[in-house]
Parts: sequence; structure tokens; C-alpha cells
Amino acid sequence: LFMYQFEQVHPTFFSQLKERFPSITHHDLRPCAYLKSGMDNKEIARISNITNDGVKKSINRLKKKMELGLEEDLRAFLITY
Repeated sequence: LFMYQFEQVHPTFFSQLKERFPSITHHDLRPCAYLKSGMDNKEIARISNITNDGVKKSINRLKKKMELGLEEDLRAFLITY
């Protein structure tokens, strides 16, 4: 339901993200949507039913797939994307 509603607000976000970063999986799109929506790590952990450390690991894996440096902020990148 969240993904459907998110696509109504940002209709091309997922397709553009997958086109630019083909290594991103369907599973990776959910945290990207949460980050673009402005959720913090605690909110993402609660919604995803994982630990805060699990969210941090997911974010680091996404940054690696997107070839972003350690100093670059994935949240800021996705909000402006």
C-alpha cells in the first residue's frame, strides 16, 4: 500500500532509480522510498520490523550499489533525486 501511494506522488522515481542504478533490486526500493519521504532510521526500523543497525547496514549497502562515497548522504541524494 505504501509503495502504491508513493508512486502516486512520485510516479517516475522508481523507474529512474532502476535505470540509473541497474544493480538496485526491488527489495532496495522500499528503503529508498522511505528515505525520500523524509523518514529517519528509527521510523524505517519500526516500519520494516528490523533493528536500527539493520537500517544502517541497508543504507550502506545502497550507497555502495549507487557508488556514493562514505561522506555522501544517501538521504539528501534521494530527496533531491
